[in-house]
Amino acid sequence: MYNRASTIRRALERCLAQTDPDFELLVVDDHSNDDSAAIVAAYDDQRIRLFRHARNRGPCPARNTAIAEARGAWCVMVDSDFALMPHALKRLRARTRVAAPDVGNVASSCDWDNGRVTPFPSAPTRVFDFPAYLCWVSSVGVSEKLECIRHAVFADIRYPDSRAWEFEFHLDLASRWKIEISDDVLVRIHTDAPNRLTAATGPEALARVLRDAPDKLVSFERALRTHGDSLRRWAPRLYDYLAILASTQATYLGERHRALHHIGGVLRRRPISLGAWAATGLALLSPRVAAWITVQRRRRRA
Repeated sequence: MYNRASTIRRALERCLAQTDPDFELLVVDDHSNDDSAAIVAAYDDQRIRLFRHARNRGPCPARNTAIAEARGAWCVMVDSDFALMPHALKRLRARTRVAAPDVGNVASSCDWDNGRVTPFPSAPTRVFDFPAYLCWVSSVGVSEKLECIRHAVFADIRYPDSRAWEFEFHLDLASRWKIEISDDVLVRIHTDAPNRLTAATGPEALARVLRDAPDKLVSFERALRTHGDSLRRWAPRLYDYLAILASTQATYLGERHRALHHIGGVLRRRPISLGAWAATGLALLSPRVAAWITVQRRRRRA
């Protein structure tokens, strides 16, 4: 959590109200400057453990902090704007007990307070190997799901220790473990937090886009190098999408040649790609103007 005094109590209460009480609840405060940590510390429940970052590091490092301290066989990733259904852990426990040893993620669907259910469209099959997962991700509109990840996964895979997105982590996981996705809805996602990252539109959002660009560029380029062959074979459009994302981050850094290098590869494969041509136009602008355009697009979507 980061500055989530307005939502953290709801998230905690829904965890503590689980019909299956056998769990630990690890809360990572990412250097909030509101009352978030105090609200958590006031709970008198031995299952809750609070960890505080000395500086703001982002969602992925916060997850890594909890994972390093977790003692359970499975880790359920609950954001501070999530509210678990009362039966969520009971149903997840039942599924983990029968999960094959090579299944690393027993994920579930999400109900949003705006009426949508994700992933959208729903997963066409329950268990994915890597090629099937790549094909699905490349076609899905919104991939948000409740992650329940086997702790053994984290022996050699972690979320990026940076401000990068989770996408690289999920590719790494799917390349080594099978993924199970159920259409059983086990969480409500609320959109009422005033500091939602995906809805930010002001000067702070502009500064964040520019600040996060180095970490995101490293992550996208690493994903292209590590999984490029598989992506080109099973999900070529996803490969091009990642290349466009890498190009955009390079643009924010003022690295125009690096940006155009990524776009050039996409245009050679798909000369009429509107996304690539849009990224080309963006690459010709100054980093700040390019970032401002991105923020404005986000505001219209919000």
